[in-house]
Amino acid sequence: MPVTEFDFDAVAGYITSSKDEKLEALMKKHGKKYMGSTSSMTSVLSHFHYLLSAWREVNIDILSKSFSSDYRSFTALSRLPTSIFLRYKGDGTYAIDSDKETDADNILSYLGRSMEKLLTLPPDEFEKYRRGNSHILDKETRNVQDTYHYSTFGDFIMRSQLDAHDNRLPGTGMFDLKTRAVVSIRVDVSKFHLGSGYQIKTRTGNWESFEREYFDMIRAAFLKYSLQVRMGRMDGIFVAFHNTEKIFGFQYISLDEMDAALHEGPGSGIGAQEFKMSLSLLNKLLDHATAKFPRKVKHVTASSPQKDANTVQVTSYPL
Repeated sequence: MPVTEFDFDAVAGYITSSKDEKLEALMKKHGKKYMGSTSSMTSVLSHFHYLLSAWREVNIDILSKSFSSDYRSFTALSRLPTSIFLRYKGDGTYAIDSDKETDADNILSYLGRSMEKLLTLPPDEFEKYRRGNSHILDKETRNVQDTYHYSTFGDFIMRSQLDAHDNRLPGTGMFDLKTRAVVSIRVDVSKFHLGSGYQIKTRTGNWESFEREYFDMIRAAFLKYSLQVRMGRMDGIFVAFHNTEKIFGFQYISLDEMDAALHEGPGSGIGAQEFKMSLSLLNKLLDHATAKFPRKVKHVTASSPQKDANTVQVTSYPL
């Protein structure tokens, strides 16, 4: 369904960590100091991977021999400095919000929301979200909130949105839904209509292939996706590939498969260990910030400008 025809007002809005009353109540009930979500924490945690792995290149052994690339590093965009806000919530507790000051909704963020409904609802139910039909949606359906899983580690309580479930999967059976635009759309989202003619035609190959999209996900998205999956205690992700007009296919990628691309091959166990160590380091970092600027709103910027350093800057804003 084109984004111009989907009624986004019929979908409950996203609640940031600092405004989530249930998350705050759980934080104080369990005696935690910091509360956050996958969207507010994974960007900073990604920088700990660069530090702990000493800028290790990604592993692309899973790709075919017909695929060639000179790049084995994470993309420049994923290596950029990232910021979070610590918002004081009383009783010595803080909420972690991502810094979205320069972010703006685009075709991909809108499609992510509408396609999530497309993938999880029967066709007749999905059609009710079309602008011409949305008036038949009752108030309860319009205001239904997302379902979350909550995890604790150290002084953190973390919220992760739950998208889908299949009892054939191991563990909790939960998995994440991802909508992934093809390379021609991603290179210039503001002019997406110019790249909407690009298609996925083959399984392997450098262009117009699923392999091309998989390679780009390894470099640009697997690290974020794997952190989100771990926070939500999920098994993996279900990806829908599209060009904003047509869905080309689907792929299920387990956490083990993402770890194999990020952490020195399959079965290393490094991913789980690094996740815990990154959270421990972030916990200590935030403790230092809150000790120096108690009862303040902090703006924390994590950056990795050099391959031998990981710097953190903290600026205090009075309430």
